[in-house]
Amino acid sequence: MKNLFMTLAMVAMVATSCSKDDAVQNNIAAPQKSVKFSLENVINTRSVDGMISAAKVTLNDCQVFFVGADGSLYNGKNSDGTEEATQYFTTIPTETLAFHFLPAEVEKVVVVGNYGSEIDPANLNAIKALATEASAQQNDENLLVYGEASLVATNDDGHGNTYKAEVSVKPLVSRIEIGGFVCDFSDTPLYDQVDVTMMALNNYYNDATIGGTLSNYSSTAISTSS
Repeated sequence: MKNLFMTLAMVAMVATSCSKDDAVQNNIAAPQKSVKFSLENVINTRSVDGMISAAKVTLNDCQVFFVGADGSLYNGKNSDGTEEATQYFTTIPTETLAFHFLPAEVEKVVVVGNYGSEIDPANLNAIKALATEASAQQNDENLLVYGEASLVATNDDGHGNTYKAEVSVKPLVSRIEIGGFVCDFSDTPLYDQVDVTMMALNNYYNDATIGGTLSNYSSTAISTSS
């Protein structure tokens, strides 16, 4: 009988021990993340011909956000975790930046550029709502731009919680830049001058694709003799 009681007691102790171990295991927090971040398609001056390059954008200031799966925003810290890292820049960083002690929930990096000041949005939806303001902008050297990129694990220095993000930014609102007009003066003109107050793109919606490409359109440079 004593042996039976001892066996039952040992089984109970083992079961209790396992339960405590499981509880401890379940309460272990996921490791925090370190992220190396760089901008991929940024210039600080206009191109030589005066037109906006399709591959580059002008950036005068920018702010970096770290975003969780639910759209929540998080701040990174410096390497020793003593203070929050700078995430708003008036001098555009050309080097790779590192942010540390980010929550495990962070999944991507978002960049907002050319807003003119630091912002404090509540979440990712609040950032994307800036498109309402961007729609009224006409200064093509200072258009509000946006970019995002998912984190990619790098396993730097043998650590499994290091990631990188390479972000390309672009205007929040699509625009078409008209570089000039071509006129045919082979016939006797009816007017000495024409004032243009409004323009329309004929059949644009029929020829534009979701990806932003156009068919049946060509671009011809305007010379000084035209």
